[in-house]
Amino acid sequence: VKMPQVVRVLPFPASGWSNELLVGLVGINFEGPMWCRWWDLPSTDAMDVTPTFMRCSVPALPKWRTPSDMSAIETIMSHVEVSPNNQDWTRYRRAHLWYREPEVTHVEPNSTFRTFAPEGDFIVRGKYFRLLDPTLVTCVWLYDVNLPPERVDAELLAPDVLRCKPRLPAASRFDSTGGLPQKELINLEVSMSSWVDSYSHQGVQTEEQMLLSHVFRATTDSGIAPTSCYFTGGCTMTINGGLLWNDKPLYILVGDHLLTAVRGYWNGTEDGTAIIRVPPVPQNLPLPASAQMQITRNLQDRTPVVFSVRYTSIPLGFYYRPELHNGTLQVCPKGHFCPGAGSNQSLWQRPGESPSKCLAGTWMNQTGNFDECERCPEGLDCALPASVEPEHCPQGHVCWGADGFDSNQAVCPGGFICVRPPHGKSGSSKRAFIKQALSGGSRRLSLS
Repeated sequence: VKMPQVVRVLPFPASGWSNELLVGLVGINFEGPMWCRWWDLPSTDAMDVTPTFMRCSVPALPKWRTPSDMSAIETIMSHVEVSPNNQDWTRYRRAHLWYREPEVTHVEPNSTFRTFAPEGDFIVRGKYFRLLDPTLVTCVWLYDVNLPPERVDAELLAPDVLRCKPRLPAASRFDSTGGLPQKELINLEVSMSSWVDSYSHQGVQTEEQMLLSHVFRATTDSGIAPTSCYFTGGCTMTINGGLLWNDKPLYILVGDHLLTAVRGYWNGTEDGTAIIRVPPVPQNLPLPASAQMQITRNLQDRTPVVFSVRYTSIPLGFYYRPELHNGTLQVCPKGHFCPGAGSNQSLWQRPGESPSKCLAGTWMNQTGNFDECERCPEGLDCALPASVEPEHCPQGHVCWGADGFDSNQAVCPGGFICVRPPHGKSGSSKRAFIKQALSGGSRRLSLS
């Protein structure tokens, strides 16, 4: 007979050294019966023999050929030969690689919603990852022992890191084949070549999707919606729902802000209550603005949008500091003015987080003022900023003939006594009476 020859091994000339693997051999001059032999191991019978194709099982490496677990050796190169009589073997030495099977040590994130397809990639970390053929690197999702696994393409990022994303959601709690409860842990294995999977018992925890039923915040402001806050944030909101808490942290997404929720109490229980402090308006959006609120546990799978936080400006006559006031506006105090604030900081004349003091020479004795303060009237002065009431001018100073006097007043010159005019304050009738001390008497001067 003509000497057979192996041209190609399908799907790839490699296998794990701990398990058998059925491969296809493409070649010429095949004629049954045929036998295959890898290295110097016992031969195996070929199956489905045709002149150009047949199947053979690659045996597992015996223990005396397998490097110890402490060894740094991860691959062994050998060869495959075929024979028409299990005695005379070809001498082409078609290469075949045995390798240590990959091992998964950690999966991130390690949880996902049941019945909902994951939204992002999973990062798989492990050992003995290698790139034999980019098209053969896969993740194997074992949803149920009664169902075939889902194999999805994976991308090898580093010798110990790859990423992949399943196309299907984890099976529902009761599948259609028997109504058995779905296991909480979905095993995730990886494969570097066809059908050579890891056997690591690592996986992803599944859970039912959290429910968001009610959002409210404590506030003393009337007419403010439970989901509203001022654009600088700082409001404490309580979230009620179902399945919120387990042994993993809970995160709340408000727009593009990620917040860590803390347990709260509602009707004597904490299982269905979470508390967050609202962040500032996302991306400095123009007001009024809304930011969607969603719940996540693994930082990628999110609940549907049920509520949104509505952001509003700080109104006239009020101020608000998020780290102090917890969603409650503060009325502008006496001696100050509060012009409010919006999200466009380029238009701010004064900050909205604190009241602005009335300037020296002005005063304000009412709360809730949003405009400039009143000028100090003639004959009185407002020496200090934030004056609530005008005061009498100090003796020995001149504070008439104008208004808005602050502490910078004219001092009565030496040798004179300056007295406020007793009649009228208009330009035509006001007078200043100045007494000059003279030796032997005094002289009264009147200035118009």
